Amino acid sequence: MADKIATREAYGKALVDLGNENGKVVVLDADLAGATMTKYFKAAHPDRFFDVGIAEEHMLTMAAGMAAAGLRPYVGIYSTFLQRAYDQMICDVALEGLPVTVLIDRGGLVGPDGATHQGVFDLSFLRQIPGLVVASPRDVRQLREMIRLSATLDGPIAIRYAREGDDMGPHLRDHAPMRVGTWEEMIAGADAAFLAVGRMVNVAMRAAMALMEKGVSCGVIDARFIKPLDENMLRAAAQKHGLLVTLEDNIVAGGFGSAVNERLHAWGLKTDVLNLGVPDRFIEQGSVSQQMADCGLDVESVAAAVMERLNR
Repeated sequence: MADKIATREAYGKALVDLGNENGKVVVLDADLAGATMTKYFKAAHPDRFFDVGIAEEHMLTMAAGMAAAGLRPYVGIYSTFLQRAYDQMICDVALEGLPVTVLIDRGGLVGPDGATHQGVFDLSFLRQIPGLVVASPRDVRQLREMIRLSATLDGPIAIRYAREGDDMGPHLRDHAPMRVGTWEEMIAGADAAFLAVGRMVNVAMRAAMALMEKGVSCGVIDARFIKPLDENMLRAAAQKHGLLVTLEDNIVAGGFGSAVNERLHAWGLKTDVLNLGVPDRFIEQGSVSQQMADCGLDVESVAAAVMERLNR
C-alpha cells in the first residue's frame, strides 16, 4: 500500500530548507548527526549546527538559552535518550515557554536497535508537561508539514516519529492546512472509529479495510496531535460511534489512549473505548513487524481485537 521511507531523511532535508529560509534556525544534535540526518543541515549551514556530544541534558538547556536569545533551535534526539533530559524539558524549555522544537527520532518500536532503545514511553511522559505541544506525523509528508508549522509557534513543540515511515500522501485526499490541535478524518465509519497516532494510522487504515470485509464499518481518524487533543472531533466521534479504538505504539499506561479516556470521563460520555498499545513490559529485540505482532499491534491482531469487543 505504501512505500517505506527513512523518515529521518525527510527530516534532515526539511531542516535544510527551513534553514535556507530563516537565518535564525539552528540545529543541535548529540553525537547522532549521521543517524538523525542532521548531517544535511551541518553540511549546508555549518555555522548554525552544534554537536554537543553525548550530553542530552546540556543540549536541551543550550537550546533553551538560544531560544531565549531570539534563535529558533531544532533539537535532534532519539526518544530513549530524551528520557535523560526530562528535567531540562520541563524546567528550562516548557516552564519558560520557549520556542524550542524537539524532533524525536526512533519513536515507538524500533526493531533491532534493542530493548534499551524502544521509544515507547515518550507520549506518556511528554503529555504531562504544561504548555508543550506533542505531535506525531503519519508519514514523511506530514512530518515536513509539522516542521514548517513549528517555525510559526511561540512555544515548545515535540514532534515524534518512527525510524521509517509510510509515504501515504498519494493515496489520500488533499487536506486543509495543518493547525495545532486538529485531527483529520481519513475514513468515515458507522460501527466504530480508530483514533490512531503516527505510523499506526497506516495500521488503522488496513485494519479498517479488513473489518469492512467482515461487515464492520470502521472509521479512521489521524490523531496527529496528542496534546492538545482535537476536542471537537473527539466529542463528535464519541457521540457518533458505539466504540472508539485508540491505537498507538506507546505504552498504554498514561499514553494517548489515557488522554482520550480522561477527556471522555470529564465530559460524562459513556462511549466504549478500547485502548491498544504497547503492554506493560519491556519489549525484546526483534524486527519491527515481530514486535508489533508481539504487542498485538499488527493489522490482524488489531482487527481481531475490534471484532471481539463488538462481539462479532
